[in-house]
Amino acid sequence: MRNLINTTDDDLLILFTADTQYFFQCTIGNDACKLASKSIRFKNGLALYLYVLVSIFSQVIRKLILSMKSKPSALILNGDLTGYGHLHELETFKDQWLTIPIRILPGLGNHDYENNVNDCVGNHCANRMLYWLSLIPENNDLELDYHKKQEFFLKTTYLGSFAYKKFICSPSGANCAYVIQLHNRPSYVAQIEAPFTSWQITNSFQWLTNVLNSFNQSLPIFINLHNLDLISRIKIRDILDKLKDRKLRIFILHAHIHHYHRVDMKCTKAGSIPSIYVGSVPNNRKDSKVNNGSEL
Repeated sequence: MRNLINTTDDDLLILFTADTQYFFQCTIGNDACKLASKSIRFKNGLALYLYVLVSIFSQVIRKLILSMKSKPSALILNGDLTGYGHLHELETFKDQWLTIPIRILPGLGNHDYENNVNDCVGNHCANRMLYWLSLIPENNDLELDYHKKQEFFLKTTYLGSFAYKKFICSPSGANCAYVIQLHNRPSYVAQIEAPFTSWQITNSFQWLTNVLNSFNQSLPIFINLHNLDLISRIKIRDILDKLKDRKLRIFILHAHIHHYHRVDMKCTKAGSIPSIYVGSVPNNRKDSKVNNGSEL
Protein backbone atom coordinates (compact mmCIF):
# COMPACT_ATOMS: atom_id res chain seq x y z
CA MET A 1 0.00 0.00 0.00
CA ARG A 2 2.90 2.36 0.77
CA ASN A 3 4.29 1.86 -2.75
CA LEU A 4 0.86 2.58 -4.25
CA ILE A 5 0.47 5.84 -2.35
CA ASN A 6 4.00 7.03 -3.15
CA THR A 7 3.87 6.66 -6.93
CA THR A 8 5.08 9.35 -9.32
CA ASP A 9 3.46 11.04 -12.32
CA ASP A 10 5.43 8.69 -14.59
CA ASP A 11 3.60 5.63 -13.21
CA LEU A 12 0.52 4.45 -15.10
CA LEU A 13 -2.06 3.31 -12.55
CA ILE A 14 -5.36 1.70 -13.55
CA LEU A 15 -7.87 0.29 -11.07
CA PHE A 16 -10.08 -2.69 -12.01
CA THR A 17 -13.14 -4.17 -10.31
CA ALA A 18 -16.68 -5.36 -11.16
CA ASP A 19 -20.13 -6.36 -9.91
CA THR A 20 -21.29 -3.39 -7.87
CA GLN A 21 -24.68 -4.92 -8.71
CA TYR A 22 -27.06 -2.58 -6.85
CA PHE A 23 -29.35 -3.79 -5.07
CA PHE A 24 -28.70 -7.52 -5.33
CA GLN A 25 -29.55 -9.34 -2.10
CA CYS A 26 -26.81 -11.49 -0.60
CA THR A 27 -29.38 -14.10 0.60
CA ILE A 28 -30.97 -14.65 -2.81
CA GLY A 29 -30.42 -18.43 -2.92
CA ASN A 30 -31.63 -19.34 0.59
CA ASP A 31 -35.44 -19.12 0.58
CA ALA A 32 -35.88 -20.89 3.93
CA CYS A 33 -33.53 -18.46 5.64
CA LYS A 34 -35.23 -15.46 4.05
CA LEU A 35 -38.67 -16.66 5.16
CA ALA A 36 -37.56 -17.34 8.74
CA SER A 37 -35.79 -14.00 9.08
CA LYS A 38 -38.24 -11.86 7.11
CA SER A 39 -39.54 -9.77 10.01
CA ILE A 40 -36.07 -9.23 11.49
CA ARG A 41 -34.56 -8.25 8.15
CA PHE A 42 -37.40 -5.83 7.43
CA LYS A 43 -37.06 -4.20 10.85
CA ASN A 44 -33.27 -3.79 10.57
CA GLY A 45 -32.88 -3.28 6.83
CA LEU A 46 -30.70 -6.37 6.49
CA ALA A 47 -31.76 -7.00 2.88
CA LEU A 48 -29.57 -4.01 2.00
CA TYR A 49 -26.38 -5.62 3.36
CA LEU A 50 -24.86 -5.85 -0.13
CA TYR A 51 -25.79 -2.21 -0.75
CA VAL A 52 -24.01 -1.13 2.44
CA LEU A 53 -20.89 -3.15 1.60
CA VAL A 54 -20.69 -1.79 -1.95
CA SER A 55 -21.20 1.75 -0.62
CA ILE A 56 -18.35 1.30 1.84
CA PHE A 57 -16.10 0.00 -0.94
CA SER A 58 -16.76 3.06 -3.10
CA GLN A 59 -15.87 5.26 -0.12
CA VAL A 60 -12.62 3.33 0.41
CA ILE A 61 -11.63 3.81 -3.25
CA ARG A 62 -12.44 7.50 -2.97
CA LYS A 63 -10.23 7.86 0.13
CA LEU A 64 -7.43 5.86 -1.49
CA ILE A 65 -7.39 8.12 -4.56
CA LEU A 66 -7.41 11.28 -2.46
CA SER A 67 -4.45 9.97 -0.42
CA MET A 68 -2.28 9.24 -3.47
CA LYS A 69 0.34 11.73 -4.64
CA SER A 70 -0.11 10.66 -8.26
CA LYS A 71 -3.68 9.76 -9.17
CA PRO A 72 -4.76 6.65 -11.13
CA SER A 73 -5.57 7.31 -14.77
CA ALA A 74 -8.82 5.29 -14.74
CA LEU A 75 -11.14 3.05 -12.77
CA ILE A 76 -12.55 0.25 -14.92
CA LEU A 77 -15.78 -1.50 -13.86
CA ASN A 78 -16.27 -4.78 -15.70
CA GLY A 79 -20.01 -5.22 -15.68
CA ASP A 80 -23.03 -5.93 -13.53
CA LEU A 81 -23.27 -2.36 -12.34
CA THR A 82 -26.88 -3.05 -11.32
CA GLY A 83 -28.89 -6.06 -10.20
CA TYR A 84 -31.75 -5.68 -12.70
CA GLY A 85 -31.24 -2.43 -14.62
CA HIS A 86 -33.90 -0.62 -12.56
CA LEU A 87 -33.86 3.17 -12.45
CA HIS A 88 -33.10 3.46 -8.72
CA GLU A 89 -30.22 0.97 -9.11
CA LEU A 90 -28.61 2.95 -11.92
CA GLU A 91 -29.10 6.26 -10.11
CA THR A 92 -27.48 4.87 -6.95
CA PHE A 93 -24.55 3.53 -8.95
CA LYS A 94 -24.08 6.90 -10.62
CA ASP A 95 -24.30 8.73 -7.30
CA GLN A 96 -21.80 6.50 -5.48
CA TRP A 97 -19.31 5.65 -8.25
CA LEU A 98 -19.43 8.26 -11.00
CA THR A 99 -18.72 10.94 -8.40
CA ILE A 100 -15.35 9.38 -7.52
CA PRO A 101 -12.66 11.89 -8.67
CA ILE A 102 -11.20 9.74 -11.44
CA ARG A 103 -12.02 8.77 -15.03
CA ILE A 104 -14.60 5.93 -14.85
CA LEU A 105 -14.74 3.46 -17.75
CA PRO A 106 -17.79 1.22 -17.20
CA GLY A 107 -18.78 -2.00 -18.90
CA LEU A 108 -22.18 -3.69 -18.81
CA GLY A 109 -22.80 -7.24 -17.61
CA ASN A 110 -25.56 -9.82 -17.97
CA HIS A 111 -27.48 -8.34 -15.02
CA ASP A 112 -27.53 -4.93 -16.68
CA TYR A 113 -29.29 -5.99 -19.88
CA GLU A 114 -29.15 -9.64 -21.02
CA ASN A 115 -31.04 -11.07 -18.02
CA ASN A 116 -33.75 -8.43 -18.31
CA VAL A 117 -34.81 -9.02 -21.92
CA ASN A 118 -38.55 -9.86 -21.99
CA ASP A 119 -38.46 -9.82 -18.18
CA CYS A 120 -39.12 -6.11 -17.57
CA VAL A 121 -42.14 -4.10 -18.74
CA GLY A 122 -41.50 -2.84 -22.27
CA ASN A 123 -37.88 -3.99 -21.92
CA HIS A 124 -37.30 -0.67 -20.15
CA CYS A 125 -34.57 -2.12 -17.89
CA ALA A 126 -32.29 -3.24 -20.73
CA ASN A 127 -33.27 -0.16 -22.74
CA ARG A 128 -32.33 2.13 -19.84
CA MET A 129 -28.86 0.63 -19.39
CA LEU A 130 -28.03 0.54 -23.10
CA TYR A 131 -29.23 4.10 -23.65
CA TRP A 132 -27.17 5.29 -20.68
CA LEU A 133 -24.14 3.48 -22.13
CA SER A 134 -24.67 5.20 -25.48
CA LEU A 135 -24.32 8.57 -23.70
CA ILE A 136 -21.01 7.70 -21.98
CA PRO A 137 -18.81 9.02 -24.86
CA GLU A 138 -20.04 12.58 -24.26
CA ASN A 139 -17.82 12.94 -21.17
CA ASN A 140 -15.09 10.38 -21.87
CA ASP A 141 -14.00 11.00 -25.46
CA LEU A 142 -14.94 7.45 -26.48
CA GLU A 143 -16.16 5.96 -29.72
CA LEU A 144 -18.55 3.04 -29.21
CA ASP A 145 -18.99 0.29 -31.79
CA TYR A 146 -22.52 1.08 -32.96
CA HIS A 147 -24.47 3.25 -35.32
CA LYS A 148 -28.07 4.36 -35.16
CA LYS A 149 -30.76 4.97 -37.70
CA GLN A 150 -34.30 6.27 -37.44
CA GLU A 151 -36.62 3.86 -39.19
CA PHE A 152 -39.83 5.54 -38.11
CA PHE A 153 -40.68 8.97 -36.79
CA LEU A 154 -40.70 7.85 -33.15
CA LYS A 155 -38.45 4.77 -33.21
CA THR A 156 -34.64 4.66 -33.36
CA THR A 157 -32.59 1.53 -34.09
CA TYR A 158 -29.13 1.04 -32.56
CA LEU A 159 -26.89 -1.59 -34.19
CA GLY A 160 -23.53 -2.80 -32.86
CA SER A 161 -21.64 -4.42 -30.00
CA PHE A 162 -21.14 -1.14 -28.06
CA ALA A 163 -17.52 -2.14 -27.42
CA TYR A 164 -15.07 0.72 -27.07
CA LYS A 165 -11.37 1.50 -26.77
CA LYS A 166 -9.47 4.16 -24.85
CA PHE A 167 -5.83 5.27 -24.99
CA ILE A 168 -4.69 6.03 -21.43
CA CYS A 169 -1.44 7.57 -20.20
CA SER A 170 0.18 8.38 -16.87
CA PRO A 171 -0.12 12.01 -15.69
CA SER A 172 3.26 12.88 -17.24
CA GLY A 173 2.58 10.93 -20.44
CA ALA A 174 5.67 8.78 -19.89
CA ASN A 175 3.75 5.48 -19.91
CA CYS A 176 0.61 4.60 -21.86
CA ALA A 177 -1.66 1.63 -22.60
CA TYR A 178 -4.72 0.67 -24.61
CA VAL A 179 -7.94 -0.21 -22.78
CA ILE A 180 -10.66 -2.22 -24.55
CA GLN A 181 -14.16 -2.81 -23.14
CA LEU A 182 -16.20 -5.62 -24.76
CA HIS A 183 -19.06 -5.79 -22.17
CA ASN A 184 -21.00 -8.82 -20.91
CA ARG A 185 -19.89 -11.89 -22.89
CA PRO A 186 -18.52 -10.81 -26.28
CA SER A 187 -20.43 -13.66 -27.96
CA TYR A 188 -23.80 -12.18 -26.92
CA VAL A 189 -26.18 -11.42 -29.81
CA ALA A 190 -29.75 -10.18 -29.34
CA GLN A 191 -32.53 -7.97 -30.64
CA ILE A 192 -34.19 -5.99 -27.86
CA GLU A 193 -37.39 -4.09 -28.61
CA ALA A 194 -38.55 -1.18 -26.45
CA PRO A 195 -41.41 1.25 -27.19
CA PHE A 196 -39.22 3.87 -28.90
CA THR A 197 -35.95 2.01 -29.50
CA SER A 198 -34.67 -1.19 -31.06
CA TRP A 199 -31.30 -2.55 -29.94
CA GLN A 200 -29.61 -4.98 -32.33
CA ILE A 201 -26.67 -6.30 -30.32
CA THR A 202 -23.87 -7.92 -32.33
CA ASN A 203 -20.82 -9.85 -31.13
CA SER A 204 -17.60 -7.86 -30.85
CA PHE A 205 -15.07 -10.30 -32.36
CA GLN A 206 -14.57 -8.58 -35.73
CA TRP A 207 -14.36 -5.20 -34.04
CA LEU A 208 -11.75 -6.62 -31.63
CA THR A 209 -9.70 -8.03 -34.52
CA ASN A 210 -9.70 -4.69 -36.34
CA VAL A 211 -8.76 -2.76 -33.22
CA LEU A 212 -5.90 -5.08 -32.25
CA ASN A 213 -4.50 -4.82 -35.78
CA SER A 214 -4.45 -1.03 -35.48
CA PHE A 215 -2.61 -0.82 -32.14
CA ASN A 216 1.06 -0.04 -31.57
CA GLN A 217 2.44 -3.45 -30.60
CA SER A 218 4.92 -2.03 -28.08
CA LEU A 219 2.21 -0.86 -25.65
CA PRO A 220 0.21 -2.98 -23.15
CA ILE A 221 -3.37 -3.86 -24.11
CA PHE A 222 -6.02 -4.50 -21.44
CA ILE A 223 -9.01 -6.40 -22.86
CA ASN A 224 -11.98 -6.05 -20.49
CA LEU A 225 -15.28 -7.91 -20.43
CA HIS A 226 -17.71 -9.32 -17.89
CA ASN A 227 -18.15 -13.03 -18.59
CA LEU A 228 -15.43 -14.98 -20.40
CA ASP A 229 -17.76 -17.79 -21.48
CA LEU A 230 -16.55 -20.79 -23.49
CA ILE A 231 -17.43 -19.37 -26.92
CA SER A 232 -15.79 -16.03 -26.14
CA ARG A 233 -12.71 -17.77 -24.76
CA ILE A 234 -12.28 -19.83 -27.94
CA LYS A 235 -12.96 -16.89 -30.27
CA ILE A 236 -10.55 -14.57 -28.47
CA ARG A 237 -7.88 -17.28 -28.42
CA ASP A 238 -8.31 -17.76 -32.19
CA ILE A 239 -7.98 -14.01 -32.76
CA LEU A 240 -4.79 -13.85 -30.70
CA ASP A 241 -3.37 -16.94 -32.43
CA LYS A 242 -3.79 -15.24 -35.81
CA LEU A 243 -2.02 -12.16 -34.49
CA LYS A 244 0.87 -14.10 -32.95
CA ASP A 245 3.48 -12.49 -35.21
CA ARG A 246 2.60 -9.03 -33.87
CA LYS A 247 3.73 -10.09 -30.38
CA LEU A 248 1.09 -7.98 -28.64
CA ARG A 249 1.33 -7.43 -24.87
CA ILE A 250 -2.19 -8.48 -23.85
CA PHE A 251 -3.99 -8.87 -20.52
CA ILE A 252 -7.58 -10.16 -20.31
CA LEU A 253 -9.63 -8.93 -17.35
CA HIS A 254 -13.08 -10.25 -16.47
CA ALA A 255 -15.44 -11.05 -13.59
CA HIS A 256 -18.90 -12.68 -13.34
CA ILE A 257 -17.90 -15.37 -10.79
CA HIS A 258 -18.01 -13.35 -7.60
CA HIS A 259 -15.71 -15.41 -5.38
CA TYR A 260 -12.88 -15.60 -7.95
CA HIS A 261 -10.06 -13.11 -7.52
CA ARG A 262 -7.07 -14.64 -9.24
CA VAL A 263 -4.70 -14.66 -12.22
CA ASP A 264 -4.59 -17.59 -14.68
CA MET A 265 -1.72 -17.73 -17.17
CA LYS A 266 -3.31 -18.95 -20.42
CA CYS A 267 -1.41 -20.56 -23.29
CA THR A 268 -1.86 -19.25 -26.84
CA LYS A 269 0.28 -19.31 -29.98
CA ALA A 270 1.07 -15.71 -29.10
CA GLY A 271 2.54 -16.85 -25.77
CA SER A 272 1.28 -16.87 -22.19
CA ILE A 273 -1.44 -14.31 -21.54
CA PRO A 274 -2.67 -13.30 -18.06
CA SER A 275 -6.39 -13.96 -17.66
CA ILE A 276 -7.39 -12.00 -14.58
CA TYR A 277 -10.54 -12.31 -12.47
CA VAL A 278 -10.79 -8.78 -11.09
CA GLY A 279 -13.14 -9.85 -8.29
CA SER A 280 -16.59 -8.55 -7.45
CA VAL A 281 -16.80 -5.49 -5.21
CA PRO A 282 -18.21 -7.46 -2.23
CA ASN A 283 -15.51 -10.14 -2.61
CA ASN A 284 -12.46 -7.96 -3.18
CA ARG A 285 -11.44 -8.61 0.42
CA LYS A 286 -10.15 -12.03 -0.63
CA ASP A 287 -6.50 -12.75 -1.43
CA SER A 288 -5.58 -13.34 -5.06
CA LYS A 289 -3.67 -16.33 -6.45
CA VAL A 290 -1.91 -17.30 -9.67
CA ASN A 291 -2.54 -20.46 -11.72
CA ASN A 292 -0.22 -21.36 -14.58
CA GLY A 293 -0.33 -23.23 -17.85
CA SER A 294 -3.89 -23.95 -19.01
CA GLU A 295 -5.07 -23.14 -22.53
CA LEU A 296 -7.15 -20.02 -23.07
